[in-house]
Amino acid sequence: MELQVKKFSELSTEELYEILRLRVSVFVVEQKCPYMETDDLDQNALHMYFRDADGIKAYLRIIDKSDTREYVTIGRVISVKRRRGIGTELVREGIAWRWRCSAQIRYTLRRRSMLSRFMRIWVLSGYPMNSLKTEFRM
Repeated sequence: MELQVKKFSELSTEELYEILRLRVSVFVVEQKCPYMETDDLDQNALHMYFRDADGIKAYLRIIDKSDTREYVTIGRVISVKRRRGIGTELVREGIAWRWRCSAQIRYTLRRRSMLSRFMRIWVLSGYPMNSLKTEFRM
């Protein structure tokens, strides 16, 4: 598998379609969450995914802090084949990628179910706990 890291403008039409198709199939159809998957945040996000000859195997997006967003957000985390460590490895890559850009950035978690796994990755990767903020939204 190959790690891909791209800005929105660098995604090909085929890559964007594959990403959106995967996100809709998981977040809207499988999880039965009828909301707009295209939320106007993708254009300013960094898109990170593992790909092999058969397509995307895991995906996440990183949204930087801005005037309206106090923290970096890692979200839309998907692994096509679950419980194999691919999603965990991608989250680790996402943290490392962003950390290399700025060690002063704080991260936000928005799903309670992700907290224990994310905290374990964070601590085992050697990042300081004081740079992690948790925020839960229902």
